[in-house]
Amino acid sequence: MRSNLKPTIVMIHGMCVLGAFWDNFKLYFESAGYSCLSPDLPLHRLGEPDPRVGMIGLDQYVISMTKIVNTLPEPPIIFGHSMGGLLAQLVACQAPVRALVLISPATPRGIIAITPSVLACFAEVLFKPVFWKKPFRFSRRAAFGYILNCLPAETAESIYQNLVYESGRAAAEIGFWFLDKARASEVDCSKLQMPILMMTGAKDRITPLRPLKQLVQKLPSASYHEYPENGHMLTMEAGWQQKAELILDWLKVS
Repeated sequence: MRSNLKPTIVMIHGMCVLGAFWDNFKLYFESAGYSCLSPDLPLHRLGEPDPRVGMIGLDQYVISMTKIVNTLPEPPIIFGHSMGGLLAQLVACQAPVRALVLISPATPRGIIAITPSVLACFAEVLFKPVFWKKPFRFSRRAAFGYILNCLPAETAESIYQNLVYESGRAAAEIGFWFLDKARASEVDCSKLQMPILMMTGAKDRITPLRPLKQLVQKLPSASYHEYPENGHMLTMEAGWQQKAELILDWLKVS
């Protein structure tokens, strides 16, 4: 018998931010009766980076999030944004998950996601010697030009000031998966049989449309929504409430 209690929503953030990224959505879905968890990924903190963060891999992120999922009494819904969208897929391959909501997700192994705009965004990272062993933080040029480009200036500045350091190793495992012998970003799509909702903005310059449409083809159960006036930060950009409402309505029938 299906429980009348709503499942917990676990929200997984992306690169260079903390769990507070989800504050808009967390408040919205809690007001709709859901319990929401938005944990920080391991070693993520404001200020100077933990010296270990540059070498933490996707596998360690997945282990951390899977432990949280496995403590819950029922399979949760997982929301994932950007890198968090890839982590959500990886977690769902290892633990019971009721549904996935993937917002501008990073794509898994097998899909070439390196486009001119992605290279331009990561240029300053890639030109650092052995970047895959070092922490990085997006520069103002990269953040405002490729990630925060559809946000009002004041909001973008606030987000930029609170960016944290990210793992060079994790970035390499996503972007240069063809060099990763450990296959850290590999997703077994045959295990993702749960309902999946994917949404993205047509003006997203760091998770472009072409790779995402290839991912949709690998996920037969996925419902796909594309927003022509939005970019990467769908949870904060104009119209975010309508996206949240769409998700809420979708969850009611999924």
